[in-house]
Amino acid sequence: ALIEAAYTGNVDILTILLSCPSISVNQQDLSGQTALLISSCQGHVQAVQALLAHPDTNPNIADHRAVTPLLSAVLAGHSHVVSVLLVQEAIDINFSDGEGQNALMLASSMGQTDVVSKLIGYSRLCLEEVSIHGKTAVRLARDKGHLHIADLVEKEIQRRCLVASAQIEHVNIAHKLSQIQL
Repeated sequence: ALIEAAYTGNVDILTILLSCPSISVNQQDLSGQTALLISSCQGHVQAVQALLAHPDTNPNIADHRAVTPLLSAVLAGHSHVVSVLLVQEAIDINFSDGEGQNALMLASSMGQTDVVSKLIGYSRLCLEEVSIHGKTAVRLARDKGHLHIADLVEKEIQRRCLVASAQIEHVNIAHKLSQIQL
């Protein structure tokens, strides 16, 4: 019943079911999909929010194809669902599918500028992850002709390098000052 309510996006039924103490919110169907994964794939934002509000919901359970709710939302092009999932502290933003592609790689190769922009805003995201085929998000975007996305990711990589360099320089200066004071 929970899986069907998730598929149709029926928030009223989901809410009733989620209030049952015996509900198994992370139950998987025959293909390994949870209610959250199905709602994410279908683009049912309110259903995703209702499922995430349940304290036992695990947002990182993958199906038999190694697809999580986040990857499913990216694959289906549901940027609003991606936004809802990204605010979850427990979300594994770097989870990779069976091809070794994370959410950034999928969004980059599919030309999803809005999703890429949201993803790169998260410091936990590994921007230079390499798929099993030896390709990064930048390379995948370039290969598909999404040059604006490749440039966007490259600029974020450069920005992070500059921030890291500044932090290292700050530590070096602090260390030198502490030696002088001794």
